Amino acid sequence: MKINSYFEDQVQIVDIDSVRLDAGNAPEFKDGILQFINGEDIIIDFRNLEFIDSSGLSALVYLHKQAQNNNIRLKLVNLSPRIMDILKTTGLVQILQIYPDVESAKKDI
Repeated sequence: MKINSYFEDQVQIVDIDSVRLDAGNAPEFKDGILQFINGEDIIIDFRNLEFIDSSGLSALVYLHKQAQNNNIRLKLVNLSPRIMDILKTTGLVQILQIYPDVESAKKDI
């Protein structure tokens, strides 16, 4: 899994270059994102993500809690319809901040 971070209009955006977020790479994902939870809101771009399992969902919940504990808003963008269905089924759309694209998420900062 490749995790790229960059700033756009003074907003930190983290790009996840992986088609899967599962037991095989969820710990790497979690550790990679934790390094960015340092005081600024974060937008995570999942435009390449096609699959997520319970380990990936668990990592998202953990990161959400860590961000909340640090008064940081963690925003997820560019989720595929399939991933959105999973988040709706699990009820995670109620707690995670989800936006259709980076621009929408930036407007809410």
